[in-house]
Amino acid sequence: MLNGEQIFPAMLEAIRGAQHTITYAQYFYEDGPISRDLAEALAERGRAGVGVNVLLDAFGTLSMPKEYADMMSRSGCHVAWFRPLSQYIFHRYTNRNHRRILVIDGRVGFTGGSGVSRKWMGNGRTEHHWRDTDVRIEGPAVEYLQAAFVESWLEATGVVLGGEAYFPRPIEPRGQVYAQVVKSSPAVGSFAMYTTFLLAVNAAQRSIHITNPYFVLDDRMRAALLATRRSTSTSRRCSTARRWSSTACGRRSAAPISTTVRSRRTTS
Repeated sequence: MLNGEQIFPAMLEAIRGAQHTITYAQYFYEDGPISRDLAEALAERGRAGVGVNVLLDAFGTLSMPKEYADMMSRSGCHVAWFRPLSQYIFHRYTNRNHRRILVIDGRVGFTGGSGVSRKWMGNGRTEHHWRDTDVRIEGPAVEYLQAAFVESWLEATGVVLGGEAYFPRPIEPRGQVYAQVVKSSPAVGSFAMYTTFLLAVNAAQRSIHITNPYFVLDDRMRAALLATRRSTSTSRRCSTARRWSSTACGRRSAAPISTTVRSRRTTS
């Protein structure tokens, strides 16, 4: 799903169709039309008896109107804050929960880079609209997305979510696309994610496509990408607000907001 014009309608439709449980984690949430729509949709499901668990990062949601959380809580939703800000835990301020997760009835999942704000509304092609891609998942991979939420919920609340309502059986494979959910966290770092990327690059046979606003390479990843030039077509795409540089192919480009910079090297 590309940008808010596709992401938010799909999420709202899924939320409104929930029958048993909703788990929703969000890092960034501020005021705006879509912000109210999501809060109202979650609140409505709470009033309908659906088990709704909402986890909000305490720092990333500082601009979220208090009335939204209050509305959800009054409607029966369980709303929790990940690592509330306190003068006693300054060292934890930067260890935030950047996970964006929505799981419906344990069977349909959403994840990606979008936050809840006017910034993500629209098509991502104008100066005031941010560009992001989210994915909608069905099949066994949803279990791993749900497990990532449960991990964060346990830290924030001390409550373990489990059972058929959250992890229904069986979950049959859906579609023709293979998917893998890899999680990182403030506790264990991002080594698993880094290793997955490195293995994927090294295993590439035909092409590599990377979309990332923070394209900063270390020596190992740079060497892996350089090695692919012998046998693959390497295509990297990056949207950046200031400067994008790639030492892997020895090129440097600058681009304004919402401009896409492409670097392509093909070896025949």
